[in-house]
Amino acid sequence: MSDPLPGQWPIIGHEATIALLRHGLAAGRVAHAFLLTGPPAIGKFALASAFAQALNCTGEAAPCGQCRACRLIAQNRHPDVRVIQMPDDKREIGIDQIRTVLHEAS
Repeated sequence: MSDPLPGQWPIIGHEATIALLRHGLAAGRVAHAFLLTGPPAIGKFALASAFAQALNCTGEAAPCGQCRACRLIAQNRHPDVRVIQMPDDKREIGIDQIRTVLHEAS
């Protein structure tokens, strides 16, 4: 993910989804979960990463892409953001992945 302009989501397309997420952030009312679905390679991971940055951003205009939280999320190193990916040869995440997340959360 490149360094986005302050307050700009580094996403092409998905305007309606971004508007919905931004509205929730501005109102201080973000749902406890979101499901991003669609065909492969349309930007779901990039959108989720930008949203995680916006949620954790300490800059003036979220996501700033410059603060420590935004940089750590872009590097997949933020302690409060976990990425769970389905293995290429599977149709669902594995029980070991779930157990790891549960262990880390407790």
